Amino acid sequence: LEGLDDENFTFSYRLAPLLVRTGQDQRCRELFQGRYHPSLPLADAYPDKPSESYIQGLRNFLEQPDLSVWDRSRYQSYLGCAYLRRGRHAEAIEWLEKSIELDKIRNRLRIRGLSMLAMALQESDSHAKAQELLGLAEQLYTEDAPKFGVEDGTTSWCDWLICKLLLEEAKEKVAGKGEQDEVAPTDEESASNVP
Repeated sequence: LEGLDDENFTFSYRLAPLLVRTGQDQRCRELFQGRYHPSLPLADAYPDKPSESYIQGLRNFLEQPDLSVWDRSRYQSYLGCAYLRRGRHAEAIEWLEKSIELDKIRNRLRIRGLSMLAMALQESDSHAKAQELLGLAEQLYTEDAPKFGVEDGTTSWCDWLICKLLLEEAKEKVAGKGEQDEVAPTDEESASNVP
């Protein structure tokens, strides 16, 4: 990242996941104060949630008829993420499903989408489906992610790091919520089960 100024797209795209991964969330928030980057759907990387104008900008971009599959799928994913981060889970599910369905080739994009979709479904009380999609995301990551430090030359290391961070966040949220949902039976229910 040396030689890039902090306004550069590549700088922000690559630095934010590194800071989050190394536990420097506060530094990340300070560096990107007031800037929400569409390519970085990390929970705590930014101090602000995506604005309504940001969401409308993504929707306007997606209205272009001549977008490539790659661009359309990516921006559907960004829009789904923006809705997820604003707590609008039904809309997040809609756009993340579209993104995943559209591009079945690029697994790093699918892993990101599946991880976010699992979180949105979990918040919509669809725990079984959330677990299923989380399992698929984990499988794709295990099969496709480069082995950092072993496979040199990957140009998309920051994409894979974002995948890993989102996957970890989804695991925590889906597992954590599932454990909370397992409510202990009341004394009355326990008594009725005694033969």
